[in-house]
Amino acid sequence: MRSAPLLLSFLVSSMASAQYFSELAREDGFEIVRLVNAGSRTEVRIVPSLGANAYSMKVNGQEIFWSPFKTLTEFKAKPTLNGNPFLAPWANRIDGDGYTVNGKRYQLNGALGNFRRDGNGNPIHGLVVYASEWTVASRLARFSHGI
Repeated sequence: MRSAPLLLSFLVSSMASAQYFSELAREDGFEIVRLVNAGSRTEVRIVPSLGANAYSMKVNGQEIFWSPFKTLTEFKAKPTLNGNPFLAPWANRIDGDGYTVNGKRYQLNGALGNFRRDGNGNPIHGLVVYASEWTVASRLARFSHGI
């Protein structure tokens, strides 16, 4: 399977770009992306190879996201929803094994094992929630006023 590019845009509301930055790093053997807003003392960590999951968000040094795992290796061994995973092409649940977008019907193939089901048997949280093919293609800062 081809790697899917992950484009990370960090929207900022001030021209003081040194306040906002992103960096590639390694944690527990995994490539991660750190997005930092020094002014609000906020940091988000994303692990592309584990579904592009934003698995950590700290504000003033305090972890905001809940996780049952101490390491990314533990998370990879038994993935469960935590943090803020990338949910596509749908979030939440759909009724049945297919969905319609812009008049086109998309039928799911449960035999592929590429989606989960909820307690009622409905597909939940899209097809890429734990996809490992994500790679970072670009890290940008975009300045936007009035957000």
